[in-house]
Amino acid sequence: MWNRRALLALADTEARQLAGQPVSEVIPSRRDFAQYVSTQRSELAAIARLEGGPLSSVLRLAKNSDDAEVAALTISAQAREEMATIAAAVTAPILREAFVVDANQLYRARLGGADAALFPAAELGFDVLQQLTSLASSLHMASIGEVFDRSGLEVALRLPRLLLGLACADARGQLDIDATRMLAASIDPGRTLLVLPPLQNAEQADALRGSVDAVTLSEALLDNEDLPGLIERIRQSK
Repeated sequence: MWNRRALLALADTEARQLAGQPVSEVIPSRRDFAQYVSTQRSELAAIARLEGGPLSSVLRLAKNSDDAEVAALTISAQAREEMATIAAAVTAPILREAFVVDANQLYRARLGGADAALFPAAELGFDVLQQLTSLASSLHMASIGEVFDRSGLEVALRLPRLLLGLACADARGQLDIDATRMLAASIDPGRTLLVLPPLQNAEQADALRGSVDAVTLSEALLDNEDLPGLIERIRQSK
């Protein structure tokens, strides 16, 4: 499920909690998130979404997903404390599924092992988005601009190196395939497009093939006896 309102509330809370707190030395990322998820829409990269829970369970799923050669992992906000442990145990780059609206959040995310950051383009506006993505670049982190309609897209498109995270969801927080395809069709083919709301089945991947670069897989999909086979099925060229 994609709960945009909850993500915005969490971002505001975190930014206030981290204000004024000292930040220790931050080591730049060595994993190129953008390279792993960009396919020029010739195939679908699979991003494994980990939702939290006991560390042993999250770590098991992370390692299984990494062994199955997912392009990247996204760690939900509920798994914040486990992120550093997961990052040390896998080779795939990591995104924390949380909006970044403040520089302190960005530093903390990188300290926790994140290789990419997610920015709500519509709420930040161009000037703040440009400042934060510039900081992310200095940390060798990929920047993803979250967009769900034309207003946010117009802001994000002004930054040519920004990856675009399409967050089209219905009232239940489920992926809206038609809205995603419509929004993707309005974007230049040279831009890297990620689908943020998780897929619930492999057939949804078929519907998005050729429209986007990468899709996010729910834990229900990841808990598959033949996960490598599923990842290959989703990756198939159009």
